[in-house]
Amino acid sequence: MTRALTEAAYMPAILVTTQTTSGRTQLSFCDNGAALDPEQVSQLYAAIRSGRIGTIRRAVEGGTADGVVGRLGVALLASFAIADQIIICTRGGLGPGTRYTCDTRTYRSERYVVSRPGTVIQLRVRRERGELHDIATVRAALMPHARELELPIRVGADPNPL
Repeated sequence: MTRALTEAAYMPAILVTTQTTSGRTQLSFCDNGAALDPEQVSQLYAAIRSGRIGTIRRAVEGGTADGVVGRLGVALLASFAIADQIIICTRGGLGPGTRYTCDTRTYRSERYVVSRPGTVIQLRVRRERGELHDIATVRAALMPHARELELPIRVGADPNPL
């Protein structure tokens, strides 16, 4: 939405895909929006490493988690319920991008070549959540959330947005 407010010709888009590699499902969310704020990613991981998960959980339940881990943090913490690793590649308008790789124990940030502005978030799905390899299951899970967004969300090869 940030780019939509500042660029008249901008058309937002989100693509959600799944891929299975070496028996592990990768769930990817790709957008063409503004780059993520590195401070938000750092803030989230600092909260995870400091053992403040109970505090964060209470903040999420109380609706005040944005102040603890930021908006991005709320979304990514929910991702750890289904994923054991998250890779985020993001780039603004010019220059190289950044890749963040994190799980509940490690966090790494590095400069990374990203072909176009936007963000790709890849979730390595936990083995016990194998049902998420099916794109129809992913579509069904996203449907209620897609109704709340004013952005076109495509899932898999289907050209029609949710």
